[in-house]
Amino acid sequence: MKKWMSFLLAMLMLLGLGSAAVAAEENPVGVIAGNTYYNEALGIYMTLPDNWRFLSDADLASQMGYDSKYASREGLATLLSQNSAACGMYAVASDTASNANLMVQDLGIYRSLDEATYLDLAKDSLTGALESVGYTDIQLTPSSFQLAGKEHVGAVLTGKLGFMEMHMIVVLIKGDRYMGSLTAASTTREKAEAVLAYFQPLSADTKVPEASSQASSGAGDAKAQYAQAKEAFEKKMYYTAYKMFTALGKYEDAASLASKCKRPTPETGELSRNSDYKRKTVRLNLNNKLKGGYNIYVRIYDSTGETFVSSAFVRSGKGAVVYLPDRSYLMKAAYSKGPWFGENEMFGDDAIYKELFTFSLEQVGRHGYWYCNFEDELNGTTVSREDF
Repeated sequence: MKKWMSFLLAMLMLLGLGSAAVAAEENPVGVIAGNTYYNEALGIYMTLPDNWRFLSDADLASQMGYDSKYASREGLATLLSQNSAACGMYAVASDTASNANLMVQDLGIYRSLDEATYLDLAKDSLTGALESVGYTDIQLTPSSFQLAGKEHVGAVLTGKLGFMEMHMIVVLIKGDRYMGSLTAASTTREKAEAVLAYFQPLSADTKVPEASSQASSGAGDAKAQYAQAKEAFEKKMYYTAYKMFTALGKYEDAASLASKCKRPTPETGELSRNSDYKRKTVRLNLNNKLKGGYNIYVRIYDSTGETFVSSAFVRSGKGAVVYLPDRSYLMKAAYSKGPWFGENEMFGDDAIYKELFTFSLEQVGRHGYWYCNFEDELNGTTVSREDF
């Protein structure tokens, strides 16, 4: 997800526009106060729901690959003036793979450029860059969207990296001197487009906080995040810890701890078993024939999907055997070429999670065999990691 987002942000801001000849508006990258982001230069603000959060300035700089000297509101404004573009807001959802961010570009002497022309200049370079790093089936469809009470030019982007489907909404927001590019990404178009409803227009009655009210991204925040990351690690929430440690960059031993969050890839075979399902009546053969080097993690539930029964890991090209009582079950499977973060958070967001099918072992017979071959793209319903 991060890779997809980063390429899009980079390409949409490739135009190299901008000039220091015109006095900039105050705080063109915007201000964050609590769960609300304000941008006077673009005339908008957004309030996040409870299951979303803004990255701190330190986390935002790390996410975007900015030098640490730009890890503040003032630093981002400086970067904008020097580089013509900067990310003013990056928000992530805690319970889905959704995220959103807003790039701001100084158009300088090209301030008359409109949204439609801007998109037309950027779209070919964007799709070409994504193809060059392995994305396939890329579709960019120009569209228009309602955001903060106005209609804006934008685009719908879809594509695949391996079997992972990505959906993205891009909305351009033209201010007087600045062009904003809102990008929302998720596993479905509906989830990505839902982000647009968070935005409202600024009015004369809207009280915008001073930039200094943005929570500090210095040592205090880093210390608190470091403690939270270590707590997540101790609870075996390795992917959560990995993201936090990675965002901390060179803070103390965060980089070393981030590497430890990547757990050893399991050997092929059963990993966990519900002790209430001890009988081993039927032999279930799980064969990983997916092309492209994908590992598969399988979870088996009772037929209602409520009770966990067993889990297994099947490395690329291998086959695992699981013995089960002769009952009916629901199977789910996650597949990825990415790192493994343990059974709690599996492959993190770098995977496809699917609910496959229900199946019955009741008629197989004692010591019978039941084969499941994973071939090509897995059919079934894509679900979130949390619902897996």
